[in-house]
Amino acid sequence: SGLLMNQCLSICTGACGIIITEANKQAKAMKRGRKIENALLRDDLLRMESLAFHSALCAYELLIKRQAMDSRFQSVSSSTRVAGLFTSAVLQQSVDAVSLLARMDPDQKVRVIWLLCLIWCLQEGPDALIRDELRRFCNPEHNR
Repeated sequence: SGLLMNQCLSICTGACGIIITEANKQAKAMKRGRKIENALLRDDLLRMESLAFHSALCAYELLIKRQAMDSRFQSVSSSTRVAGLFTSAVLQQSVDAVSLLARMDPDQKVRVIWLLCLIWCLQEGPDALIRDELRRFCNPEHNR
């Protein structure tokens, strides 16, 4: 499940990166009054946006929300164990994608869903695991 979460967020990061890179190229070209050669078409950009949205939605709806709403996992210890499955992947992907997330519009659905995943993991995840992950991010030997 952590691997699936990691893949969902990686796909989302890649698609968002393509969209932002293309938008920056087009903005620079418009400032100079030029057209971009080999620019992505509107349909391609919409496809990338849909891919980013659906990968983030899968991460939230199929992995997090389904587990959070399952009656078998409503005790504190069970919900903490379930959140622990996703915490490392969500924290790592969020740290890696912080520059993309910061450049997105605050109302953009992909960003909102991603941040819902992050908040849920921070709220429900095991405290010790979250502390260990945050320490690892602060460690100078952690190369990212």
